[in-house]
Amino acid sequence: METQMQGVPFILSGLFDCEQKVSVVHGQVSRIKDYEEVMKSKDEVIMHAGFRRFPARPIYSEIPRKNSTNKKYKFMRFLHQEVTACASFYAPVVFPPCRLLMSVMPEGALFPELAAAGSVVSVDPKQLVIKRIILTGYPFRTQKNKAVVRFMFFSPEDIRWFKPVELSTKKGLRGHIKESLGTHGYMKCRFSAHIKQDDTVCMNLYKRVYPKWYPPAWGGRTDAGPEDA
Repeated sequence: METQMQGVPFILSGLFDCEQKVSVVHGQVSRIKDYEEVMKSKDEVIMHAGFRRFPARPIYSEIPRKNSTNKKYKFMRFLHQEVTACASFYAPVVFPPCRLLMSVMPEGALFPELAAAGSVVSVDPKQLVIKRIILTGYPFRTQKNKAVVRFMFFSPEDIRWFKPVELSTKKGLRGHIKESLGTHGYMKCRFSAHIKQDDTVCMNLYKRVYPKWYPPAWGGRTDAGPEDA
C-alpha cells in the first residue's frame, strides 16, 4: 500500500476454490462497429472478464433459438458484424453474468483495440459445438428415381461406411445409398422423386469442434498439456 500511487484505484478481490479451476467458458459477444478487421476462430484475443485479464483463443458458434429443441451450436469460422455469437474458450472459471470484453493487439500498436463485447453465460465443457462438412457427388446415369453417383467417394470401403447416412440434392430430393458399384467409388442411389442429370447429390456430415487449448490464459506454459492445468 505504501507504493500505491495516489489517484489510482486499488482493487482487492477474493476467489472461490472452483474459480481457480480451468474449464470451458461460454459468452455471448457482438462485434464493435468501429472495429473492421477480420476476427477468425482460434485467433488470439485479450479477454477482460471482471477484474481478470488474460489471453485466449476462442471459437465462435451460432446460438440456437430459444424455442428450439436442438441445443447444438453451429461452428463459425469468423465473427461477423451485427451478429451475436457464442464465444467458447478455455479459461479459469468465471461466473455469469460477468461482463466480457475482447480486445485485439494490432501489429506495431502499443495498446490493444476493443473488438467485441458481451457477457459470460455459462461454464460447461459438455456444450456441443458442431461443424458441418458437405460431400458432393454427381449423377453419372439416371433412371426415374434411381441414379449412379460418382465423385463423392473413391473406394467401396468408404461407400459401405457411409451407407446409413441420408442423401439430399440441391433441388430438394432425399435419398439413400443402395450399394457400391465397381471399385472406383461409383454407387447406386435411390431418391424420393425423379432425379435429373444436372442435379448435385450432397451428404451432410458433422463433427464436434473443441476450443483451442491455450495454457497462457491461466498463466501456464504454451506447451503444457491438460494434465498440467
